[in-house]
Amino acid sequence: MVEELPLVFGGAIGTGVIDGILEAIHASDPEKWTGKFPYIALPGPLRILPPLDDWIVLGVPAILYGIGKWRKNKKVETVGLGGLLYAIPMFIHHIIIRGTWMATGRLGKAQALRMPIVSKEIPLVKEI
Repeated sequence: MVEELPLVFGGAIGTGVIDGILEAIHASDPEKWTGKFPYIALPGPLRILPPLDDWIVLGVPAILYGIGKWRKNKKVETVGLGGLLYAIPMFIHHIIIRGTWMATGRLGKAQALRMPIVSKEIPLVKEI
């Protein structure tokens, strides 16, 4: 297992670099890139799921892992596993953040889920 650690780290770091590049491209000009491939969000209630760029970041190591398993190539499988160790928590993080945005009305048309964050009956600390 120790000899596989560089491959695991390489897969995780490589996946993180790809994710960082995709996020940096979008952050450089959000108005230009929003709605264009790969920054396409899913419609309706599926908007809780991340845009396609995050699916790509998740899919590439998943495919590598699957090919490694299928071809019994331990190195490819290990690199794919490392990528998945980065991509799966990243993907879950984005789902949680987008779900929070939907619940607070910050994401698209999901404002029906809006709930008050502070109760009107309980005074804030500043008001006491």
